[in-house]
Amino acid sequence: MQGLLLRQLRRLGLDRETPPADVAAWQAFLARVDRAYTDFEDERYTRERSMELVTSEMQDLYASVRIEHERLQELITYLGIGLISVDDRCRIRVANPDARQMLGWDEGDFADECVFTRLDVTGADGTPIALDEVVRTGTATRGVDASFLTRTGERLPVAFVLNSVEKDGRVLGAYLVFNDIRQRKQTEAQMRHARELAEQASRSKSEFVATMSHELGTPLNGVIGMLELLSDSDLDSSQHELLGAAKRSARTLAVIVQDVLDFSRLESGQLLLEPRPTDLRTLAHETLEQSRSAAAAKGITLELDWRAGDLPAALADSARLGQVLHNLVSNAVKFTAKGGVTLTIERAREHESLLDVRFAVRDTGPGIKPELQERLFEKFWQEDGSYSRRHGGTGLGLAICKRLVEAMEGRIGALSAPGEGSTFWFEVSLVRVAPQTESAAPEADDDGPLALDGVRVLVVEDTPVNQKITMRLLERLGCDVELACDGREAFASFRAATFDLVLMDCQMPGMDGYETTTVIRGLEGGRSHVPIVALTANTQPSDRERCAAAGMDDFLAKPIQVRELHRVLRRWLVRRAA
Repeated sequence: MQGLLLRQLRRLGLDRETPPADVAAWQAFLARVDRAYTDFEDERYTRERSMELVTSEMQDLYASVRIEHERLQELITYLGIGLISVDDRCRIRVANPDARQMLGWDEGDFADECVFTRLDVTGADGTPIALDEVVRTGTATRGVDASFLTRTGERLPVAFVLNSVEKDGRVLGAYLVFNDIRQRKQTEAQMRHARELAEQASRSKSEFVATMSHELGTPLNGVIGMLELLSDSDLDSSQHELLGAAKRSARTLAVIVQDVLDFSRLESGQLLLEPRPTDLRTLAHETLEQSRSAAAAKGITLELDWRAGDLPAALADSARLGQVLHNLVSNAVKFTAKGGVTLTIERAREHESLLDVRFAVRDTGPGIKPELQERLFEKFWQEDGSYSRRHGGTGLGLAICKRLVEAMEGRIGALSAPGEGSTFWFEVSLVRVAPQTESAAPEADDDGPLALDGVRVLVVEDTPVNQKITMRLLERLGCDVELACDGREAFASFRAATFDLVLMDCQMPGMDGYETTTVIRGLEGGRSHVPIVALTANTQPSDRERCAAAGMDDFLAKPIQVRELHRVLRRWLVRRAA
């Protein structure tokens, strides 16, 4: 203490061995002491004030830290997901209540061992996931579909994230965040079950449609075929008139059945398009010819207004495009009492590879009220209750047209006013056919007579009525026809004799047409290839693909149309009259 005092005196200029010599020197010394004391008091005050401020700031900081700690603790406690903090040896430091509740743990469980060993983490396929290695390497990982082992030995489905904590290149520990995904797994299982049920329902619907196509097509084929054969017999005028009415009724029934089946296929997504090179002008003429007799009977005109110029061939499903045109034209003819119906075809827009074509069917009928036009393309809808009584039909025609046009990625609409007629139009984009492939477009059918004398045809058909119709149609052309009632008979006949063509029914009891065709193809060996043509009421591209996969060469839809039969015979039996 004395030494400290002496050092302080020397700082003030007082030396014990040489004290102030006079009064003036003592006064100067005392003045320095006074200034030093004053400075000391100022410094002491400043330090005390600083201490007060620092203490206050420390208290505020401590309060903020305490508040944030409480908030963090509250967040961890009520997070709603599991949170586990581990040290660098994967031992638990903190496990929040949600983690303990989901895993069935108590507060002190697994405190001195690697927590991941007890969790036995596995992936969705049961493969172990080494999370302790993730911590040791200072990396991060996540699992969207994993599982932890609970205290009761059950597997808990979880989604987790593991992040390591590092400082100065050293791993201090990690945080594991996970969530119970049992509800999600249950929802996914329910969705899978619902999807399986929907797929099963779709398959059942498809099978039902296929069955109905066969069951309805078979008797219709018999009715229409027998009427066609009867029309070539010797009948008087009255009988011809009755026969004509029966044929029209049968064709109307066939159209209705086809509409219902088509709409069912469209709703279930089973009706697929089959684009082929198509001559639109030829398609338009063929469409008008289908309604020519109906228009002539009413005394109205039916015209084609071709504004498309020299239109190149384009890729289109000619059957479905023709179906839309036929529905619109036949509807226009139905509603037009006088005047006429005009089909207009023009180019809407042109692109390098695409061709936008606009089709419009204009009639001079009564027109449609504005408030009813919005419902024109709804299924099962007709303008008024007397529609079916006056004109027949199911109310599906326009709905089918709309869905077919939309399937072609086009658009459809109508313009009409009461007393001013109606115009139904649609636009589709078609792919141009390259000039070198335009020759692939189907040529128009040759309506000339066929000379098939001596041609041997094997007809495989299990339905007696269809047997008679098919055989009679072939015999009228001079064919030598042999009948097989099922697949086994067909196989035996093919092995015993030589045929130029086989007409094969697809749906038969026992060995069906697909299996029979496969067996026959295996029997051919080194023999020449015999064309096999499928006979079926199922006409979707998938049905055609199945026929081709079985080894069939062509496809003939039921009910058999004479013109289509001739087309097939011309294709595979190229013998024409001189």
